[in-house]
Amino acid sequence: MRSIDARFVELYERHYRKVYGYCRRRTTPDHVDDAVADTFLTAWRAIDEVPEGDEVLPWLYSVAYRVLG
Repeated sequence: MRSIDARFVELYERHYRKVYGYCRRRTTPDHVDDAVADTFLTAWRAIDEVPEGDEVLPWLYSVAYRVLG
């Protein structure tokens, strides 16, 4: 079983660029970094509820959508 820290690091490293691009296309440049940070903060806080496999990225996009809202 992976530790929570290792799971988050893997999630972050694998999906950061895609989440960043998603946010960049939907907000102004001065809000992108904050939106991405808030998205991954939510993932960290809810790490036990983050789905595995192919469902991770859509989950992150839904979080980012709400953050940007």
